[in-house]
Amino acid sequence: MDIGRHRADPAKISEPHLLQMIEQRLREKNAAAEAQAPQAEARERGIATVKSPPPVAGLRATEAVRTFYFDPSFTLDHNITSAPGRVLLPPARTRTRWRW
Repeated sequence: MDIGRHRADPAKISEPHLLQMIEQRLREKNAAAEAQAPQAEARERGIATVKSPPPVAGLRATEAVRTFYFDPSFTLDHNITSAPGRVLLPPARTRTRWRW
């Protein structure tokens, strides 16, 4: 019996070669950087659109200066109360100016 000799072929190494693995990782990083370029361009276009939006169709610049006044007061026909019965808004028919 000769233990020093093998009749079968030795198993091949299944690990990737170190240089091939490094090259593959570099290719992946370059591909990721190329993928990020369109994202950065899209982000810049979005920011530019928000800062300077396109004109709205049908709207035009004003020809004369005008002022519009708005009175936020209202009159209730009944009291507004909480669940326990506390009056939240003044008694009915009292003119109220709601403060936001």
